[in-house]
Amino acid sequence: MVPPRSPPSPHVFAEGACRAAHERGRADAAPEPLRVNPGSEEPGAHWLLVRGRGERRLEPEVRADELRAHSSTRRPRVRVGDRALLYAAGWQVLFGAVRVVSEPEEVEPPRVRWRWRFRIEPEVALSDLREAPPVQAAGVLTTSVGRHSYVRLTEEQFRSGRAAVVAAIVASGYDRIADRFAAWQREIAGSRRLEWLERLLALLPRRPDVLELGVGAGVRSSRILAERGRLTGVDVSEEQLRRARERLPGTRLLQADVATVSFPEASFDAVVSFYVLNNLPQDELGPLLARVAGWLRPGGWFLASLPARDNPGWTGDFLGTEMFFAGHAPERNEELVREAGLDVVDSQLETIVELGYGRGTWHWLLARRPRSK
Repeated sequence: MVPPRSPPSPHVFAEGACRAAHERGRADAAPEPLRVNPGSEEPGAHWLLVRGRGERRLEPEVRADELRAHSSTRRPRVRVGDRALLYAAGWQVLFGAVRVVSEPEEVEPPRVRWRWRFRIEPEVALSDLREAPPVQAAGVLTTSVGRHSYVRLTEEQFRSGRAAVVAAIVASGYDRIADRFAAWQREIAGSRRLEWLERLLALLPRRPDVLELGVGAGVRSSRILAERGRLTGVDVSEEQLRRARERLPGTRLLQADVATVSFPEASFDAVVSFYVLNNLPQDELGPLLARVAGWLRPGGWFLASLPARDNPGWTGDFLGTEMFFAGHAPERNEELVREAGLDVVDSQLETIVELGYGRGTWHWLLARRPRSK
């Protein structure tokens, strides 16, 4: 694929895609971008589509043009608008989430096997099966799949599996571009991260317990938190955490997906996340905020920079690696924070300038858990 003369900023892709500076890699050429097709908002069924069984084991490299249809021996019960996870049977991993975009049709001329076929469109997909999460991430046991070409899932199983695929894309991406991302990040202009951080620290008790979601490589803001409090950092990227351990000795650092990580109730005086949550699927932000509210002590604070445009999800090239970005408009961000049980104290937009991507808008939110309910 010939790259555009000037790559579109993930902040403004298609007037609605958001992305920016999480702290995390790949030097080789990225595959053809797989863009989300939001489709109908009506609820549909959820499925596991089984591919590459037995002698038909899939090759490790996944091409975008292979993710356009699925075949079945018997007439499947799928309908247009249903959503599904892609399962590589020979590898026992999940490698994509798709939407069904046609009714099943019998192949002409009829076959003995794989005689039914329906078209699919990818929402998100990995380009390498060697980086894909196990099918158990969706709560599915390999023994339950049997010789089926498709299996019914619950909505929760689908969401869990899709979140695991997204996390794998993000983790492997930031692993690969660690050096390039660090250099790019230093060129960002207009960020008020340190101003917001100092404002937060002035509100916290001495030596506060702070959780940072997306600690990345342990940049200056993380070092300030570690110096002035007891910091717990979470990141999905192994390479970013390796760098963070060098910069944040003695800090509790956990490799985990922010969509699934958990902590005991009332563990922290503050939870922060800086330029990270654009790597989270849209429908995972609300549940995460609800968990954040539970992790905070009464009167505790939440500070985050969030995407500032509605973006159902976008997968494509970022700094030479495959990456996933999504987000909500500011109004929806505030709504989700309030639904989580937090009080919005301040809400401001920020415009930063990113090398190679131009201007991008972020939404800073400062919120507080009520002292009592």
